[in-house]
Amino acid sequence: MNWKTLAATTALAAALGVGVLAGSLLSPTATASVPLSLASQTGQAAQTTPTAVPGTQKPGVPGVPGDGWQGPGPRGRGGFGGPGDPGGPRGEGHGPGPDGGFGGPGGGRFGGGYTAEGATRAISSTTGVISLVKGDLAYATGKMDTATVETWVTNADNLLKTAETANSNGEYGKAVETANAARELALTADLVMRQALGADQLPSYTQRPQGRGPDRGMLPGVGAQGALTVTQAQASRVLANLYNNIVSQQAVVNSSANKGDAATYLAAAKDQYNKAYTAYQAGKYNEAVGAAHVGQSLLRVVDLLLGAETAPNGPDVPVQVPAPFV
Repeated sequence: MNWKTLAATTALAAALGVGVLAGSLLSPTATASVPLSLASQTGQAAQTTPTAVPGTQKPGVPGVPGDGWQGPGPRGRGGFGGPGDPGGPRGEGHGPGPDGGFGGPGGGRFGGGYTAEGATRAISSTTGVISLVKGDLAYATGKMDTATVETWVTNADNLLKTAETANSNGEYGKAVETANAARELALTADLVMRQALGADQLPSYTQRPQGRGPDRGMLPGVGAQGALTVTQAQASRVLANLYNNIVSQQAVVNSSANKGDAATYLAAAKDQYNKAYTAYQAGKYNEAVGAAHVGQSLLRVVDLLLGAETAPNGPDVPVQVPAPFV
């Protein structure tokens, strides 16, 4: 077995095994929300029995926080690569993350990076990522349908401008989270291109440190990434997890007084789930998982946008503390 085959096999095992476990341990509600049909089936080993995949999303359908198999815990982006530098939000720092090593933004959901320096670092990182994605888009134009990708890249640019304005106004929390949302949206657009054309065909491929873990969302067999095939059981777990995450984010969006553009990307995540579900029902499990990855990435955009609306202006600014449980 050569090293590429070994790496691909290890990545698939990690993505579809360890990641689910990590997400379940750190997001207890996620486990509770997964359909129970798997437990009701007897006579088969649980790890090989396909999870019942929910039907297509309907508007207003309520799911579960956390990225499941993608990374360790809610909003996690780690998993394959190591976490980032201290203060990097949700393991998105400068470590070898599974987005291919673009380098992570600064900041953090709890305000550790909500400073002028943290905002500037997040904006600078996002500016570099968007530039690389634009280069990939120029290459992909004419080779695939880039309509959605173009929209997301344009929107990422607009979010970056919003982050720059917030930074100028001293709204450092909003600046950090909005810049991170712009970065995530640009990476989502790039993920679509990588799945369609192959990561190694895009100009940004040479900008990613090699040998630092597989690209996020690029399972072997998805987007010309190898010869391994995703099984029904594996795909079913990925789709069920995405469904639960969507339901959870829907509940958060519904209860949020300041949604911003979060609802737009939640709807886009639902569209990706519907696409994944259709592929799953047709037995196209690799395609289903690929669409699910895009959906999970869009949910991270939703989460960051929601955070931007409530982020404090600085590390010493108190946030609102919820009332006690009754």
